[in-house]
Amino acid sequence: MHREKNVHFRYYGIPAVIMLISVIILIAFFSEKVFPFGDKILIYNDMQYQYLDFFIWFRNMLHGEDSLLYSFNMGMGGSTITLLAYYLASPLNILSYFVEPEHMAEFLTLLIPLKLILCGIMAYIYLEKRFAVLPFFEVIMAVSYGLMGYNVLQCTNIMWLDGVMTLPLIALGIYRLVWERKSAVYFFALAYGIISNWYIGYMLCIFAVIYLIFELVLFYGDKRALDLKHLIKKVIGFGIDSILAVGASCFLFLPQTLQMSRNGEGFDFSIFTPIFGFSFLDGFRDLFLEGDKLTWSEMSPPIYIGSFVLILVVLFFLSEKVSLLKKSLGAFFLLGMMFVFCFRPLNYIFTAFKIPSSHTYRYAFIFSFFMIVVAAMCLAEIYEHLGDNIKKGLLILLTGLCLLDYVKPYSNREMAYLSGIIVFLIGAALIMLDTKRKRMCVFAFAIIICCNITEFSQKLQMEFSTYTNSKEAYANYNETIQTSVNTIKENDSSFYRIDKTFTRPVSGGCNNESMAFGYSSISNYSSANNVKAAQLMKNIGYTGDTTLVTYTPILAMDALMGVKYIYSDKDIPGCNLVGNTEADGMGIYENPYALSLAYEIADAAETVEFGTNALENQELLYETILGKEIELYSWGENTVKDSDYNSYIEWNVAVNKSGPLYVYFSNGQDGMTLYVNGEYISSNTWYNNQVEYLGNYQQGDVVTVRIETGGHAFAEDYGIHTGTLNMNVFEEAIQKLKTNGLDITSMEDGLISAVSDSSDEREILLTIPYEEGWTIEINGESQTYHKALDAFIGIEIPKGKCEIEMHYTVPGLKLGFIITLISLLVFLGKRKIGIFKADKEKIAEQVESAKRLE
Repeated sequence: MHREKNVHFRYYGIPAVIMLISVIILIAFFSEKVFPFGDKILIYNDMQYQYLDFFIWFRNMLHGEDSLLYSFNMGMGGSTITLLAYYLASPLNILSYFVEPEHMAEFLTLLIPLKLILCGIMAYIYLEKRFAVLPFFEVIMAVSYGLMGYNVLQCTNIMWLDGVMTLPLIALGIYRLVWERKSAVYFFALAYGIISNWYIGYMLCIFAVIYLIFELVLFYGDKRALDLKHLIKKVIGFGIDSILAVGASCFLFLPQTLQMSRNGEGFDFSIFTPIFGFSFLDGFRDLFLEGDKLTWSEMSPPIYIGSFVLILVVLFFLSEKVSLLKKSLGAFFLLGMMFVFCFRPLNYIFTAFKIPSSHTYRYAFIFSFFMIVVAAMCLAEIYEHLGDNIKKGLLILLTGLCLLDYVKPYSNREMAYLSGIIVFLIGAALIMLDTKRKRMCVFAFAIIICCNITEFSQKLQMEFSTYTNSKEAYANYNETIQTSVNTIKENDSSFYRIDKTFTRPVSGGCNNESMAFGYSSISNYSSANNVKAAQLMKNIGYTGDTTLVTYTPILAMDALMGVKYIYSDKDIPGCNLVGNTEADGMGIYENPYALSLAYEIADAAETVEFGTNALENQELLYETILGKEIELYSWGENTVKDSDYNSYIEWNVAVNKSGPLYVYFSNGQDGMTLYVNGEYISSNTWYNNQVEYLGNYQQGDVVTVRIETGGHAFAEDYGIHTGTLNMNVFEEAIQKLKTNGLDITSMEDGLISAVSDSSDEREILLTIPYEEGWTIEINGESQTYHKALDAFIGIEIPKGKCEIEMHYTVPGLKLGFIITLISLLVFLGKRKIGIFKADKEKIAEQVESAKRLE
């Protein structure tokens, strides 16, 4: 299977890939009115909830407006190394430097096509170097890889596309390592894949092992005798190069790994439960145009790769010209990957031993790549005989389409059967090519191109049709909120948090806008957050999930967490309306009870034994901080008023004290809608089972609380808890804590300066998430710190006047750079020695040849 270099490569291969992918994307953009042909932007799902704000922060950081390695604006504050390593490490992101923050959505919309084109280019390079097939076919297969279903679906997870882009180069590098004993391409490609996104990089490492086996089987099966010593030498060389590639990424990989191991989630052993996720047949549904959105699907992996590749794969297995070894090899890898999709424990190995909340098959691009490889093998082996089994192949594919539709009807049959028509047309085109007549071949090429454009533009349009966000609305919103936040900062230079009950013009209350607009907040949503801090927020009622921390105004907790300004569309108890924004007339409220971000506490307990009732947990937190028991809430009396025990339930809540009334459901569910006295309050999603404010009531009032399930499962016991905030107790507690606060004089870029003047030693709580890496000096002397209240930083401050300096450095960063440097030097030295040995062997062979001629 070794081949000579294709002389046509430099002339039109890559430009053809660029042009064809660009045409397909432009058709889809124009049809769906996507920017620059309309107001629509490709901001959807996590792109709108997470990545847009991350990119604005990254752009601002490049302009010197925040620190690279620590940000107080990442939720409540934290190291940004894991954020960089997972979301923002792609070199292409540096282009955001040239974009104004309010236009970041348009930038991301254009960055997606750029990455899709680069995926196609890398696939073409692999195919051109690896297989002896016509450049036209290489272009079509490269386009298929660039626009495969996985890539189209992952337009909402743009950071994963760098790994997809890198995979063909890793495969090319392994091919050269096995066949030519050259390792540079593999080393640098794998290192880049890990650096650009460690998560997909992990999957690339698994792929590298799998693909090495693939190439070794072909190498030794190609009429070579198996030399065990030679094989072991190749495997060891691969292992060394792999370790060095991982080492070369350690300047980023090591510190983020340390950060995740200390602040991330624990291990879930349930992943090893032997479960099959779907029937084997279901796994092949997406080989045809699938109208269903596969973001949350566990029944169908996103493996669409286009009709041209699909036909070639079938012909490969039907042809008698292909050896049994190669057929067995292709079947083993394709069916093996489908089994991995189907069998949950194997699936979770590829997802880093975690159960994904969405995008179950995050490694599906590996299957699609092997489809490309088998298709290329087909062309390399039987190009002269493509027409031999076309009819049989078409019959198999069209029968398969009908069977899949019969077993489980496609949601969009028009598109599914369009796939069938395209399969038939491409089959006819391959028959034309078999005639070897020039005009027929040109016509066949035209059919294949038209079919390629049609099916992939339709795939893109189906995906983009669900994107509804407006470029103009986003730009106006970003500019409005940024102006408003800047005004607050200009008028109040102290240190506090800001939060919001709404986000951009999208559904959902989750956001990372604090990173985009430059303020500290409660709300935070990322896969790289501080889980321990998020767990505390869950315990006290801000959120129902530790990955996605939402915000809801809770006066008692907002005060402790230093939330001083709140953007809200509803009145907030105890807070003063101080302004309005132009964002749909939302109000800006000032919380007069907000504490400093550092204040004295009585008990610096490392952990607090929280229960399942968030309101009781809030009271327990106050008692721990104050060092005495208090009655923060006066509990309501809840009795069931009415229910059909299927779709709704109502309670009468007897209010036992005047003041703001809150409710919490310890068994709150997704899809649960809350009404109070007939008025809509909120709806739960999977993440926001929060404490809810129900209004101000007088002692003796009876309030009707109603839950409707909205078609979701009805709970036998919702665990309703109601309580009225005792304002006198609350105000007394806050006043005591305010008088003993720490005077923070500076707080930015991972640096905190503060002063203290007290007649006694005291324990200070900083409501900044605890993590290793802080260096603290008090009056020039080193001081230790510890975890307090499950999640925050506790410091013992001596009596008298104290100047406190805190500085954050990323644990493992220096060591990571050292390992990176050593790995690069070792690889370059190893390569230099290898070149020297190769030259020496070549000279020896030439001398020996000259002797034989004599």
